Amino acid sequence: MNLPETVKNRARFMIRCAWVTMGIPFDVPMVNEKREGIIDVEALFMATFLFMEQDRIVTDLPAWIIRFKDIINHQKLKTMFHKYLQKQLVLYVAENFLINLPIKIPFQKKDYYTLNKNLSVEC
Repeated sequence: MNLPETVKNRARFMIRCAWVTMGIPFDVPMVNEKREGIIDVEALFMATFLFMEQDRIVTDLPAWIIRFKDIINHQKLKTMFHKYLQKQLVLYVAENFLINLPIKIPFQKKDYYTLNKNLSVEC
């Protein structure tokens, strides 16, 4: 992703706050769910895997998942990962093959961003 570092750092801070609320210790404050909204556990997993690949939280997650497996909607998580991977595959194909073809086709670089935004995948 090409997000500025400040956005990535803010996302990492928010993810840590959410995990503190879920019981994994960090030295950040808990999320105030009354004010900021209820934490979506499956979305938190996705955000953790996308933004926290170099963080120790990734090594703590397996133990948390084993302990709290009953509160995780496994089908929702599976669907979210399939949709994410499908979108990434379409973007990769569009960016690396369709745009760089030597023949003229009615597909421009800006079109694959629209395709990503409007993509609907059945899982």
